Amino acid sequence: MTAAAVDIENLSVRFGAATVVRGVSFSVRPGECVGLVGESGSGKSTILRAIMGLEPVSDGQIVIHGMPPRPDRLTRAGTVQMVFQDPYASLHPRQTIGRILEEPLRIHGIGGREDKVRAALSAVGLPISFRFRFPHQLSGGQRQRVAIARALILEPRVLLLDEPTSALDVSVQAEVLNLLKQLHAERGFSMLFVGHDLGVVAHMCNRVMVLENGILKEELSQQALHAGCAEDPYTRKLLQAARMEAAVVLHVR
Repeated sequence: MTAAAVDIENLSVRFGAATVVRGVSFSVRPGECVGLVGESGSGKSTILRAIMGLEPVSDGQIVIHGMPPRPDRLTRAGTVQMVFQDPYASLHPRQTIGRILEEPLRIHGIGGREDKVRAALSAVGLPISFRFRFPHQLSGGQRQRVAIARALILEPRVLLLDEPTSALDVSVQAEVLNLLKQLHAERGFSMLFVGHDLGVVAHMCNRVMVLENGILKEELSQQALHAGCAEDPYTRKLLQAARMEAAVVLHVR
């Protein structure tokens, strides 16, 4: 049997007296895209940050492609990378795009940086000349493309996405999502996708994990999510809310 790309077992994360992730277990197969959904505060982003080593793990373990549960952060960064929700906050405002993209290569001692920066920009559909610009000179969608390029420049085997389009205008959300699907198909990395829009998650993901108050309530296939089939009452409530929101949007339009 092929080893899991990400294997999370009995994961708990606590901040002081508050437990925000409670005994969560699931896995992501190589090349698969798995979604995490739930209301704000359900622990979705905390799980991604724990995988990256940005939050302390209170109990349980996280294994990435057989990597020891708690490797050093540099080793982990070469295997798993993350795209954050706000593309402006995640890019250094005083560095050019070229320097932002070069930084992970420099940290990992990887040569041929100029060629790799050019290839990274081309892969996300941005002109090579953008390497001389600063983040504030780009649109929100362009900044998020840079963030995706930076995450993929080390050729990670796992990509974590924390609501990567929620801070963007509706007009460019589809472009960024289609770019992610294209890169996923071309490069075959695994993805763990956090989202609050169930339509987007159903479009992107093979399976979906539903979280409530840090507890994994239910796992749904892409087909079940499209069909609105769920056993857990909380999941049914989420699906009903998503249908009502979609109906309101259609009415407004």
